[in-house]
Amino acid sequence: MTGTHRPAADAAPSALGSPSGSGRGLADYAADWEANARADARYAILSDPASKGGTWDDDSFLSTGEHEIGRVFAELDRLGVLVTGRGTCLDFGCGLGRLTQALARRFDQAIGVDVSPTMVTGATELAEAGGLDNVRFVLNQQADLAQFDTGSIDFIYSNIVLQHVSGDLQLGYLREFGRLLAPGGVAVVQLPSRRTGYRGLARRLTPDALLPLARRIVRPPAELEGDGYRIRMEMNCQPEGRVADLVATMDATIIRLRYSNAAEPAFAGNVDFFDRSVAAARARGGGYLSPVYVIRRR
Repeated sequence: MTGTHRPAADAAPSALGSPSGSGRGLADYAADWEANARADARYAILSDPASKGGTWDDDSFLSTGEHEIGRVFAELDRLGVLVTGRGTCLDFGCGLGRLTQALARRFDQAIGVDVSPTMVTGATELAEAGGLDNVRFVLNQQADLAQFDTGSIDFIYSNIVLQHVSGDLQLGYLREFGRLLAPGGVAVVQLPSRRTGYRGLARRLTPDALLPLARRIVRPPAELEGDGYRIRMEMNCQPEGRVADLVATMDATIIRLRYSNAAEPAFAGNVDFFDRSVAAARARGGGYLSPVYVIRRR
């Protein structure tokens, strides 16, 4: 294993736990994602044009999870990060469990957590249909993960989830990941750090207190439109330096830092990993720089 990786800060870190200025709380996000799940859960989870109108069938949808988790573990192997595959793993923001099912094939037990009751019910039904008996799904509508015991999780995965909640919730859940990890446990967490281009500059120049008003003026609340419905999902960033400062308080270490395409519009589970220079080039002109933090509990 290598030593601590200290990410470079994209902006001066503010006090830990300070909100991003979205002006919205967990109840708002829970309502968004319950509405999204009822409208078209698969399209909300993987908003690729191929899925618009609910054209994902179960097999093709779940296969994206197996593909993604396979790529993640191949990257961990390439980086020399040992994950035993034993014990319990947690898929945070599990949706319909496409990633949880893939993780269940690699761990003794897999737990999926989501804020939407419809997502949790759908995930449970899909897992039962697939005959998986080592996976369960849990509803969590709290700003913490207090229903899980400290040190009870060996591996945590969260991708395209924290980017959709406010900065204070992002940091709060990261703290909880540190609490939940067993000694030597690993968390792989994707969280965009900044947006490039004019929109990113405008966001950085807008005072947090004015951000809710600015969003209402320049951007409608619905990000995606389906056939007769609208899907809402905010995009929020967290500077890398702030994440590093938080991890330093968690008896944990960022052992690897990579960047991915997870915040790109046509992601659809086809995850790729890059170094910072490649990621910055891909994001140039308005895209998101999207770090993936590999965190190990001491």
